[in-house]
Amino acid sequence: MHNIILRSIVIAWVLSVSISPVLAWEKLNVPIPEGWHFQFFDSRGDAKAKIFLPPGQLGQNHTESLWVWTLLGFYEQKPEAVLKKITELLNRCPSTALKESRPYKDRGYEALYATAWMPSINTCFAPPPLTVDRGEVARIKFLRGNDNSYVIIRAWRSEPFRKKELAKVPKRIQEDWDRYFEEVYLYESNP
Repeated sequence: MHNIILRSIVIAWVLSVSISPVLAWEKLNVPIPEGWHFQFFDSRGDAKAKIFLPPGQLGQNHTESLWVWTLLGFYEQKPEAVLKKITELLNRCPSTALKESRPYKDRGYEALYATAWMPSINTCFAPPPLTVDRGEVARIKFLRGNDNSYVIIRAWRSEPFRKKELAKVPKRIQEDWDRYFEEVYLYESNP
C-alpha cells in the first residue's frame, strides 16, 4: 500500500512537471542576404542595432544596407507609437518624406510597414556622415513582440534627388524587398 501511494505521488509529480508550461523565448527571424557581411554594431541606450552591407561595400560607399534594431522593453508601445518617434526624428530633416501602412497582424504579432525617402543625407546631418552626398530610400518593418519591439530596415542609396520627384528604386530591388520582408517575422521558441 505504501508503494502504491509513493508511486501515485511520483506519477502525479512527473505529470505536473511535464504538464507545466515551458517558458518560450521570443526570437526574430531576419535572414541576412547571401554574401552580405556584418559592418558594425550601434547601441543607443535601450536601442541596439546590427548593420549589414553587400559584398565588398563599406560604410562610406555602400549602395544598400540592412539594419536590425532591437528596442529593448518597447513591447508596451504599439508599432504606430514607435513609428511616430522615428518620424519625429526624421522630420528634423526638412526634405524627408515618410509613408506608412495600416497596422496589421504578422503571425500573431502587431506589425507595420513604412517607406522613407531622404533626398539628401548631407543636408540632414551636421556634420555630414559621408564625404559624398547620397539620397536614400528605405523600406521599414516594425514588429511588436511580447518582450521587445523590432525595426528592420532595408535601404538603397542613389544620387541625391528632389523631394517632389522622389527616387525611383529599381524594380528588382523593390521586388527583392517584398520577398525579403515576407521572411522577417517573430516567433516563440523554447530556450
